[in-house]
Amino acid sequence: MTNRLIALLQHHASLLILAAFSASYFVAMIAARKILGPDDLYFWNALVTLVAICFTFCFFGSEQLFLRYSTVMEAGRVRINRATLYLMVGALILFTALLTTLSEIYFFQLGNIAIYPVLVLSIGLFVFVYNFLRLLRSFSAAQIAANGWKFSILIGVLLTPMGDAPGIIVAGLGVASVGALVLFARRRTALEISSDTMPDQWLTLFLGFLLSLFVLMLLSNADRLIMTRYGSKALFSEYVYLVTLLLLPFSLMSNYLGFKELAYLKQSFERGAFLRKTLRVGAFAAVLFMPWFTLIYAAQSLLEVPVHIGYALPCLVIVASRCAYALMSTLFGLNGMASQIHAANFLTLLAIGVAMVGLLVIGVTITSVLILLAIFWCARLAIYAWYTSRISEYRTRHAL
Repeated sequence: MTNRLIALLQHHASLLILAAFSASYFVAMIAARKILGPDDLYFWNALVTLVAICFTFCFFGSEQLFLRYSTVMEAGRVRINRATLYLMVGALILFTALLTTLSEIYFFQLGNIAIYPVLVLSIGLFVFVYNFLRLLRSFSAAQIAANGWKFSILIGVLLTPMGDAPGIIVAGLGVASVGALVLFARRRTALEISSDTMPDQWLTLFLGFLLSLFVLMLLSNADRLIMTRYGSKALFSEYVYLVTLLLLPFSLMSNYLGFKELAYLKQSFERGAFLRKTLRVGAFAAVLFMPWFTLIYAAQSLLEVPVHIGYALPCLVIVASRCAYALMSTLFGLNGMASQIHAANFLTLLAIGVAMVGLLVIGVTITSVLILLAIFWCARLAIYAWYTSRISEYRTRHAL
């Protein structure tokens, strides 16, 4: 019995690590709400929004080329061409300049441009080490690399009464960066960099991934950008706190599902089994959300956030769609053709545009923005379901 329990814990160790770090982030959001003053609270919510944007888009999609063009060898090594790594570095530098400019002019105005290079470099490191380790199937180490910052930033929030809150919080990211570097250094010899030329059509594929992740960045963060652009600092902080409480566990669940599915889809794809799995995932997420919403609704006074019953349905749709989409996206990212990726992104942007017009007509409120998000995710899921239905089944020799 004990051996079976140990084996079960080992098999799901990466999930337990993700859950622990997610709990840390959840507690950090509540602690920030209770500890920080209005200006520092706005900085905190702006920072975590920028972190989310960086995680999605800091490499402009070039990390997807890293996943696609890397070869996982039987000796437990990852081989990748040097040009892909150069592309990733160049993208990171350009992203830093763009993020700094757009954030300071149009959105958050943090007032200290030195924060942006530190932020982007840290998140870029997390993303790279995470992808490298999951290719090696070091799932637990990969989760530590990608999510360790959630614990260090919690410590930062708790220490803010001792001094400059923004500086202490950003220092928490720096501590997590050191941890990610240590994880990479331990497996550095498993990375083999070749002088191979880029495969044919790499640019077309890269542009497809760039547009895909830009769309995903909008899906995940457009609501917050709308709130900070058209609402007050107080409304923005309230909205970020609310959606974190309601959606964070399921956002992390969707990320974990995609994370685990990558290794299996690298080996094989059987359509019927995949579709059944996707439907089960969406239904399971919806069932889990109902008691979660009930709990947050009942505890709204303690959590210091107003929760209206009208938030339930759009959030339920967001949760189910996003978790099912995680599997579809992984399959499409690995095997979709460039023309399909472009078409899917164009259709999604069209749906986003139509929904945005509707939002401007009815007005920006928390309920209307949540409905907008639900439309976004339903449209994206439907479009991906259509195109993944055209991917042929396969089974690699490593899966035999």
